[in-house]
Amino acid sequence: MSSVAQRVSSRFTGVLSLGVSRGNKSRSYYTYSPEPAQPLPNREPKWTTALEAMQCIKSGDTVFIQGAAATPIELVKAMTEYGKTSGLKGVTVCHMHTEGNAGYTEADCDGIFRSLSFFMAKNVRKAVAEGRSDTIPIFLQDIPKLFHQKIIKPNVALIQVSPPDQHGYCSIGTSVDCVRAALIHSKLEEFYPHLCGKKSGKSFTKNHPQYTNRDSYSKLLIISSSVDCESDTLDNSTTETDPKKKRYSTKFGFNPVFLYGITNAQKRLGSDCCFMTTAAQVNPQMPRTFGDSQIHQSHFDFAVKVDVPLPEHGGEPATEVEQKIGSQIAENLVDDGATLQLGIGSIPDAVLAALHDHKDLGIHSEMFAAGTIPLFKSGAITNNKKVIHQGKTIGSFLIGTRALYDFVDNNPSIEMKEVNYVNNTHIISQNPKMTAINSCIEVDLSGQVVADSIGTRMYSGFGGQVDFIRGAAEGFDGKGKPIIALPSTTNKGESKISPFIKQGAGVVTTRAHVHYIVTEYGIASLFGASLRQRAYALINIAHPKHREALEKAAFERLKVMPSP
Repeated sequence: MSSVAQRVSSRFTGVLSLGVSRGNKSRSYYTYSPEPAQPLPNREPKWTTALEAMQCIKSGDTVFIQGAAATPIELVKAMTEYGKTSGLKGVTVCHMHTEGNAGYTEADCDGIFRSLSFFMAKNVRKAVAEGRSDTIPIFLQDIPKLFHQKIIKPNVALIQVSPPDQHGYCSIGTSVDCVRAALIHSKLEEFYPHLCGKKSGKSFTKNHPQYTNRDSYSKLLIISSSVDCESDTLDNSTTETDPKKKRYSTKFGFNPVFLYGITNAQKRLGSDCCFMTTAAQVNPQMPRTFGDSQIHQSHFDFAVKVDVPLPEHGGEPATEVEQKIGSQIAENLVDDGATLQLGIGSIPDAVLAALHDHKDLGIHSEMFAAGTIPLFKSGAITNNKKVIHQGKTIGSFLIGTRALYDFVDNNPSIEMKEVNYVNNTHIISQNPKMTAINSCIEVDLSGQVVADSIGTRMYSGFGGQVDFIRGAAEGFDGKGKPIIALPSTTNKGESKISPFIKQGAGVVTTRAHVHYIVTEYGIASLFGASLRQRAYALINIAHPKHREALEKAAFERLKVMPSP
């Protein structure tokens, strides 16, 4: 029997039930869905160590890693160790923002692993700058499309989940974002859609006439994203593939059509091909969240028990400058009944700290911070005015404090959803008084916003900034407010409002998208303003020591003095 058939056998065991007899053409199927919340009958993960689980990775594989607070740090450490000791080569490691030490990006892993970031964190910046790692400029809402459109095809997924409940369900907890999309898609689905319950668009009998007399096993529906696993199921079943010898080779639900597809998958992908393998770090400190976060343990190939705290960010007191920015936004731009999007960082926390006198606020944000907890408890956040998801806080991933993780744990008022839904501009625009608050690195005098790079050096990514800036601007009620907030100067005293963006820097939010720019010195309203008016408004919120130089630079650029 082919090695591929052996490797996938346990995923199929119990999932497909096919009853066939020579005198009876009736059949019954268990039709597989790749939906993670759909249990796979009679299948459980192999509980093992992190290092043993990493033996599923082969040279040339693509490994997906869950990110933010859910980064499976123990599995990542084991993957790095295994790669160094096993002779692996050319493994692509794809991910959003991850936490912890990204040892696989270090110089001693060059040639073994290559990181591919959809949104960069601090732990991969050096590797990207030195050419050992890559990053994809992409809107956050579009990241799942990389998997749906088969641009990225993972062989292995490393995730972190809560322990299974009495029904075998786990939660992917603090990071739903693109995880579901990565788990659902695999190379088996790409090459053999008929093995995944999909129509391939071609007739099997036309392409394979040797199986024309196969009335009892045509249109076979089979399953899943498939895996390395241990089972002797096929070894104990009848598996002849020659119809003349045995027309019905279906003792355990496997027939010539299935085996033909698997052996040809092997030919197409190579004898050592590895379809999708999922290794789960099972952690009791992972919150159980509601929404799109359910996954049944039968979808795991390997499970590794840990009991470790999640990474934490935030909780530091805001500076005087950040407090002023927060007050500017809260007092002038956030209305009662507004729906908020805020990222992580001191400025969003400063805004939240200034909102205690507001009423009926809502949250629809790709992420939110611990600063929301006092507002929930005081009644400032109710989500009562929402048109969709009324009474619910909507997010996609989290990174914050232990208090935040405890707050979302088993909290039915909070739903974590896929990022292509949360960040969908059409969905965002339905929220009342949608107020999107984002930060940046630099703004030029025309209103171009740089948020992912410092000159040529990549710093982070597009993230959800444009998704929400545009969603707020297109608000159905016409009351949305897209806001960019930043201190007027860098830590070195340089102006963050500049005549020109730095050479090599990338524009994230264009000057046509921008509406409000806020610093500690005030608010610049740029929508509908000419270049001359924009320069005037931005110079007025720049640090006073830089205003004269900016005015001169504006005149040189525009050939006219900035004016209101």
